[in-house]
Amino acid sequence: MASVVGRTGERMENAGPSTSRNENDQQREGSRPSEGPWAKVGGIAGALGVVAAVIFGIPTCSSNPSPASLPARSETPTSTTILGSTVPVAPVILGQGHQKLENVQGLDLDTGQIHDQDKPGVDVSPSKSADGLNAMSNGTPRFAVLGNPAAGSSTHERCREIAAGSWTKTLSNLYALHVGDTICVRTDQGNLAAMTLVHIPSVAEQYLDVDFTTWRDR
Repeated sequence: MASVVGRTGERMENAGPSTSRNENDQQREGSRPSEGPWAKVGGIAGALGVVAAVIFGIPTCSSNPSPASLPARSETPTSTTILGSTVPVAPVILGQGHQKLENVQGLDLDTGQIHDQDKPGVDVSPSKSADGLNAMSNGTPRFAVLGNPAAGSSTHERCREIAAGSWTKTLSNLYALHVGDTICVRTDQGNLAAMTLVHIPSVAEQYLDVDFTTWRDR
């Protein structure tokens, strides 16, 4: 394309783009905005951010969090613990039943068997007239009449709570007791027993009927 030239060496305004490379480059550089100090600072900050992301592993947003970021799930307790309270454990029963005791007979409460009163292991034997009880096996067992029942307490608990000074080797005046009264016994083997009176001995009926339970208490 021909250039319109006015005066020698000058190009007219409608002459089109200059064929001179230096002149075109100067025009493009003149139209580009100049880079100020803040633009340079922003570029440096962006570069540092990329480096930090690579080194420290900045997490990216995700709609499905990884399992490691989820809160720990609490397991359902399989048992309940009540603070400040003790759950009672049922005592082990060694034997229980019903026995009738007459003169010269003895009851081994650890086995629940009737024997001659002088056989080793026998705990209790009535006196000749059945108005009293005697501790056998060299006087090792001890007796105590159980008082009025406490609300919510078992016979085992009540026998265990008898004061040490209330136990004795002999128990007299059985005739004055009543059906349903309970006599606690510490056996020669250190176990705990309870004899509940089913029949009260008398001069006319000199025998003793008891329901008994013996617990392991060693």
